[in-house]
Amino acid sequence: MNSNDGVVHQRTLALAIAAVALLCFKFTFIGAFAGPVPFWDEWDAQGHNLFLPYLDGRLGLLDWFAAHNEHRATSARVVWLLTFISTGRWDTIAIMMVNAVVHTAAIVLIARVLSEKTSRNTALAIIASTAILLAVPFGWENSIWSLQTMWYFLLLFSYLALLLLCGSSPFSSRWWLGIALSVCAYFSMSSAVATPMAAAAITLLQMYTRGRRGMREYLVLLSYLALAGVMIFYVPRLNPTEAGGLWTKAVILFNGIVRYASWPLPSGLFSALALNTPASVLAVRMIAQRVADNDVRWKILALILWVWIAIAMIAFGRPTGDGGSSRYQDILLVGITINFCLVLRAVSDVASSSRLLLVGRIWVVVVSGVLVHYFSQVTSRDIRSRYNGSYQHVGIVAEYLDKRDQAKLESNGAKLPYPFADRMVAVLSHPGLAKSLRSQIRKDMPGRAKLFWTTVTEAGPFRHFLFVMSPLLLAYSMLIYGLVAFGWARVP
Repeated sequence: MNSNDGVVHQRTLALAIAAVALLCFKFTFIGAFAGPVPFWDEWDAQGHNLFLPYLDGRLGLLDWFAAHNEHRATSARVVWLLTFISTGRWDTIAIMMVNAVVHTAAIVLIARVLSEKTSRNTALAIIASTAILLAVPFGWENSIWSLQTMWYFLLLFSYLALLLLCGSSPFSSRWWLGIALSVCAYFSMSSAVATPMAAAAITLLQMYTRGRRGMREYLVLLSYLALAGVMIFYVPRLNPTEAGGLWTKAVILFNGIVRYASWPLPSGLFSALALNTPASVLAVRMIAQRVADNDVRWKILALILWVWIAIAMIAFGRPTGDGGSSRYQDILLVGITINFCLVLRAVSDVASSSRLLLVGRIWVVVVSGVLVHYFSQVTSRDIRSRYNGSYQHVGIVAEYLDKRDQAKLESNGAKLPYPFADRMVAVLSHPGLAKSLRSQIRKDMPGRAKLFWTTVTEAGPFRHFLFVMSPLLLAYSMLIYGLVAFGWARVP
């Protein structure tokens, strides 16, 4: 076995340990903060539009592809129904655990790409940094909201598709698999349009850098653009007639992109550019050096282009929003993580100038400090607020299941887990779903132990074991990773 094989095996071991640590952390977070009562769109997307038709025997083929807001969450519906059938109840916690596995796979995939073609110690640093940055629950809303299966499948399918499309010969079996995964991503969330668009951008850049523009290249480019066009055409429209002229819409879109791309720094063009400086430097260098098509940096550039295009699509769909919405921060944080790891790759490159290395270190310190401050001041507060709300939801639903008093339910107003009490009543009126939720909610539990107890103990022995052991396994895997890193660092 040569030295390169040794580095690959060591990197694989580090990725496996990081995956265990990530999964244990996510299970620990779910066990501590998630609630068993469906929240917000789950009442419609899961209860009313999927589980009720299934239980009544009227779930048709078109229901799997029906629109949910701007998305067609087919892949998520498969997971939701399989979980419902396998557990025998509407089990949002079980769905969250599946989501944790999917998100962990996406994070490990990113870490694998970012650590390719680096030295042993740099690979360890990149894997650890990726795991830590993407494990911190800035996107807590996705972690403890079972609806977000669609979000995590978007990430996993899109990343897999891009890596196959950028790392395979056009029209080969691997390339077609990449196309198929792009379609799977689209049937998770419509933001998957970013996948063929990013692949098209990479194709254009490669055509420029190698100076070859034959029929094969144009066919590949046309395929990506056609796929993106079909996806855009079939995106469900919520607001087909928006006010304002083209210029006004363009300004609103640009301002939205800047706001999202600036997170967690203060909103502004300078902040957005500063956060993405490492990736911008990478792109310029690759074009100037005319790197070969099989260079791993094309895969990294494809991922960062996907993030940038996804930000533009989020800004288009939610032009008045910003990075402060937790659900979007899983994507925004991927961009920051890629830039962070590009700095680590540059630091390990002996050819990098001392001035560039100094700027990179300053960038890492500033961005790390801002992330820590944002989490302590904003994210932790939002998580506590959602926890308190979940505790209230348990009491509200338990009371309705006992008394069946719709007027009393409606009187809770903003405290309800869904703003439309009549839709909740329609779901809770079904004996199967009412029994399903009743089995997970114990109104007689004292104090806030009610929420944690329903999440952990009432779930059965296997999940109880996972939730109890996850903190211990997390600590153990972090210790093993540290020992492995320390041992490899001492090997010349």
